[in-house]
Amino acid sequence: MKQSVGEQLRSQSHDRKAAGGFTLVELLVVIGIIALLIAILLPALNKAREQAKTVQCLSNARQIAMVILLYANENKGNLPLFAPDVNSPISLHWQHQMAPYFNRNGEEVGRDFMRCPSVDGWYTYGVNYTAIMAPPIFTYGNALGTDARYKGSGKLGQIKPSTILLMDANMFYVFNPAWWTLDNAPDNDSNSNILSIYGYKYNFADFQRHHMTSNAAFGDGSAHNVRLDEWKNNKDQMWGYPTP
Repeated sequence: MKQSVGEQLRSQSHDRKAAGGFTLVELLVVIGIIALLIAILLPALNKAREQAKTVQCLSNARQIAMVILLYANENKGNLPLFAPDVNSPISLHWQHQMAPYFNRNGEEVGRDFMRCPSVDGWYTYGVNYTAIMAPPIFTYGNALGTDARYKGSGKLGQIKPSTILLMDANMFYVFNPAWWTLDNAPDNDSNSNILSIYGYKYNFADFQRHHMTSNAAFGDGSAHNVRLDEWKNNKDQMWGYPTP
């Protein structure tokens, strides 16, 4: 007996199901479920990825701080030479002096290697300018590293255990607010025209790469994450006040 068109279509659909195929509705349901799972899991995966980067950055900061302390112990307590100008001789850049300890002679830590993985900037870690250098008794003009008399660093004995040695930064040094005060504008730029012209926030400290926190290493060789409010309020005198 000849089948009607409707019977033929139902028969074909039954045959496809018997053969293990999917209907269009079933396929769309599966795709929808997969899309929903991706939407749920993607933020968690991104968060885990950022946390991994933060952990790596913190490890970098701790290792660099330990090398700074090692350098001081091998150089009569003197902290690395420090010249706050990119045009000064590279031998006066603290990050260049740290490179041999990592078997990377001629390179600069925090720029050529040991970079924070959360940022693509030029430099990724900066030392605490007021703490690392000798007490600020000279002007910016004669601190450029071109003066042979310029030593550009203080003594390890002047650094308290709670003082920041280095932290996340978009320059290789950070002006702490004890010396270069932040203004009252929402962006917290420095009052310095030099910093404001180039749009640097927080005196070169970087609190944006790790969700308004910064990885910092301290005078005792430890390292931990610092919130912006803790840094701005000088918690535990983390800015440091070198003494004679």
